[in-house]
Amino acid sequence: MTIQFTKTISTVPNNYNIWKYYTCPIENFRGVLETQSGNNQYFNNLNLTSGEWLDKLAPDGEHNIQSLSESETNPSEASSDLEPDTYTGEDDVEVDNGRPENLNLKLEKISDERYRQDLSDQCQYLQDQKSTCLKHTDLDEVLREYLNVLDTWQQEVYNIRIAHHKIWKYSRVSRRIKQHRAGSRVESQTRILPPGKDTDVDYMFELDGILVNCDDECKGIYWKHSNDSPAFGTVYVDKEYRKQLEQNHSDIFTADTFEWKQDENAFLLLPRRFKENVVNASHFEFSRDKSVSLASPSISGKGAVNEYDTVPCLRLSKWPKLADSWKSRGPYSERYTFNSKWKEALVNVVPLFLVPTGNPLSRNKQEQFRLSFSMVEIKCFDQLTAKMRTNYGIAKYAFKRLFCSESYDLLSSYHIKTIFLWIVEELSINDWDHISPVNFVRTVFSEMKSCVLKQSVRHFFVNGCNIFPSHKLLDDNISFYNKNFERDTEIISQAVTDLLRSDLDISSDSGSMLKDARSQLRLLASQEIMDSYIGGYLTRLLSMTTFSLLENELQGTLTESIDNIRTVFSFYQADKHLKKIVNAINIFIVSVQTRNPTIIKLIPNHFNWFDDLTETAHAAFELYIMKKYSHVASIVNSSECYQFRPGEIGVSITKYHKDYELDTPIHFVIFELEKRYGSCPRFYIDPYLMIKHLQIQIKLKEVSECRNSETLSTFQRQLLEMEDIIKQLSARVPYIGKLSYKFAAVYLIHGYRKQFKEFGMNIRLTVPENINLDSFNQRMFATNFDLR
Repeated sequence: MTIQFTKTISTVPNNYNIWKYYTCPIENFRGVLETQSGNNQYFNNLNLTSGEWLDKLAPDGEHNIQSLSESETNPSEASSDLEPDTYTGEDDVEVDNGRPENLNLKLEKISDERYRQDLSDQCQYLQDQKSTCLKHTDLDEVLREYLNVLDTWQQEVYNIRIAHHKIWKYSRVSRRIKQHRAGSRVESQTRILPPGKDTDVDYMFELDGILVNCDDECKGIYWKHSNDSPAFGTVYVDKEYRKQLEQNHSDIFTADTFEWKQDENAFLLLPRRFKENVVNASHFEFSRDKSVSLASPSISGKGAVNEYDTVPCLRLSKWPKLADSWKSRGPYSERYTFNSKWKEALVNVVPLFLVPTGNPLSRNKQEQFRLSFSMVEIKCFDQLTAKMRTNYGIAKYAFKRLFCSESYDLLSSYHIKTIFLWIVEELSINDWDHISPVNFVRTVFSEMKSCVLKQSVRHFFVNGCNIFPSHKLLDDNISFYNKNFERDTEIISQAVTDLLRSDLDISSDSGSMLKDARSQLRLLASQEIMDSYIGGYLTRLLSMTTFSLLENELQGTLTESIDNIRTVFSFYQADKHLKKIVNAINIFIVSVQTRNPTIIKLIPNHFNWFDDLTETAHAAFELYIMKKYSHVASIVNSSECYQFRPGEIGVSITKYHKDYELDTPIHFVIFELEKRYGSCPRFYIDPYLMIKHLQIQIKLKEVSECRNSETLSTFQRQLLEMEDIIKQLSARVPYIGKLSYKFAAVYLIHGYRKQFKEFGMNIRLTVPENINLDSFNQRMFATNFDLR
């Protein structure tokens, strides 16, 4: 990455040769990024005098230098739509900016103390080179294996994730508000979270049918970028267009969302009121945070299980001129991931949005909207190779693990993403072949140091925009970063070691950590465990699909929803995993024919036979809902050939099932979860357990008038069989914690206690009466191989 170290920054000491690697493109350090046997040195051990690095370039290096020097005229960077803003909008800083003297000293200390430390380190390095290189090489190799297995898992279910996103978007029929998923959950990333951490679900709410003009088109509804930062601006509405908005969206464009601006001869659209009104109109069900942050474009909150960020947005009618330079910047050759040919095609099809948040340093921040490139970033991540994904995943993890603290807040994970995007643009695809994960983390950290020293992070899409959060450049933050920079080699290795121990379940006192890690990775690469992971994703997708269909049935939009779902599945009809749930969805659609006789199946198929455990369980449950008990009995009583197998596609129960007359155990689970969380989240029952449950319930209905010692003995035997199944269920499948099969099963068996007590039947159960909910703490026990 080309970031020229500027001598005009008065805080930089004269002996800044130690930072010389900031004065040339990151491409020039290909050899340093590689892990080479016997020469595994870090950047600070280089002794390159001016111009020597030219000799170390690959044959195409001169072309890269030229393209990179040209890109210097287009500094840029981006800020997250879905986390508190860190934009400053200031131009790149080359002066003191009036910082307190002690803060300048802290910034100087980052460079000066590192210089002295490196002199000592180099002496020690000469003594310990061989053993140190061997240690780091071994750790790097195991980390490579870990990242490859994790990326394989996540990419194996990539189509399922995208289908989930599309079905959520297109099957939730709304006449006014389109929902877009954004953030890391829909970007093709290798997602790695520190222990105890989770990610929220990010939604963008677009008002359908409204296109905001920009540049010189100041009519209808239009956006004008501010003079101090081109990424921010104000949205104006002329008198005639305001009438249209109030007529079509009276609950969103209320009188208090407008403020008359005489100098513009138009109404200013006020971001905060607009934001609140859109979320209210979306009818999105979640418990909102009590306060709405002015610094964030989102309204955050929590559902029954997940945390959400909802971001109202307006679509621009076209890409503004200030973002035009991005599409032509960089090489045209397809040897580069973000080549200009690819960019030009992308600009014509991917929309840009405006989100309601302002420049934190602007006096008019409460009036501003910001450019959002979230949809473009998704496309950028779709372009990445596996090596790029895994390197970004471990760099982001290391940043979150080592620099994200409640007490110290300077750079955000979005700054790391922006640094990464610049690196991807400037390196050719082949350059990534020999980059080691640990050294890539060091590269990213070195770029962070440069950003802090220069107080500059270039916006990736907008020319001339600096997003470094200079308003957060506090004394404590600088000290915290300084301490981490001083010992980055040590803390990166420790963070990687901790990650491997946590995710691979290796005890801290293990004397053969690397050997144990390799053994666990071989186990995780087995097809049986992979199938269980895939089954969890398919269970989630099937659950969300049927839930959405139930919603649309109540709204009177079922036919349209089914058409949209059919379109999505047709696109993925060759996917071997998605095929597994088509019949289960057909079964559900057929089951609603009693209320909607014109509905047809998703994909034509037989309904009168079931070729596996999943279809049998789902068909029996839908017939059970329809009270066709004789059919249920026929199916479940002929399913003795099936055996329990972990990782099957489960049956989901939602709040809508409360309206059906099912049975005491299932209703017990629903009501207990409502009592605990306020709303019943979807929960999942293992298909084999569901068949056993239905066998008991059908038997109870058959002997409702005749209960004797013989039937009591039968129920006792069946319940003991259920308990044996529960003992085999995992608290990590299909989701970890409260959405696991085991969690729902434990509650279900307590429902049986209640049911048989009501019948006056004395049934003996071995599952303890008190449920230890702490044992289902998904955040505490989750690994990156869990679906959460």
